Amino acid sequence: MAISQIPAGGCPQDAYVGKLVPIDFAMACGNVDPTTLSYMPIGAQQGGDISIDWDTVDGTHAGSKGSTRANYATFQAVTVSGDGICMAKDGSLSNQTMLWKHVAKPIGGQPIVWLRLTFPDIMIYVYCIIKSMSRAITFDDLSKYTWEANSTSSEFGVVIEDTPQV
Repeated sequence: MAISQIPAGGCPQDAYVGKLVPIDFAMACGNVDPTTLSYMPIGAQQGGDISIDWDTVDGTHAGSKGSTRANYATFQAVTVSGDGICMAKDGSLSNQTMLWKHVAKPIGGQPIVWLRLTFPDIMIYVYCIIKSMSRAITFDDLSKYTWEANSTSSEFGVVIEDTPQV
């Protein structure tokens, strides 16, 4: 009796591992549609994070019911961060040197980029200022980098689309 072979890549999974979520960047202004840009991988990432926070104001007044504060959202802030292994040169899989140079001496005076995070279910585009980028030099380990970016105003805001299915 023959046993059928199932290719490992063909089995659908409900969950996914973080290494399947690339964070890419494109250098363009906030008035450019982020979905039309050519993105480059930061490269050799080992971790990443995105968080969305809302500023709130208290609208509670003497007539508010139930002893519960009435909060209202005012402004949204998105933070994206990542870390990984430093690479010696840029290429098709890593563009850390280009990004490092842009953060150190920004083109146009501001270290701004469009970031794209591609999850299995959604793609998130955020126009950001890269507020910090560092390299750790450890004697007995690989050199590693970290970075953090905050959203800033653009004509498109945060764009969220469904990830195209392959």
